[in-house]
Amino acid sequence: ALAYVAQNTMALRRLAKVSRPVLGGVFIAVGLALLFRLNHVIEAWALQNMPDWLIDFSVIL
Repeated sequence: ALAYVAQNTMALRRLAKVSRPVLGGVFIAVGLALLFRLNHVIEAWALQNMPDWLIDFSVIL
């Protein structure tokens, strides 16, 4: 049982070493998108392409 826990712990540490820089890159990309107001472009595109029932449903929520 102890070996199984240790093996899982080591696997999670390896995953953390890889995922930390990836997550940092994602945070930088999202920050730059917000800085350059790309979220407004994406929102306008989504509103043009979403069906009416989905827009109405999102307003209800």
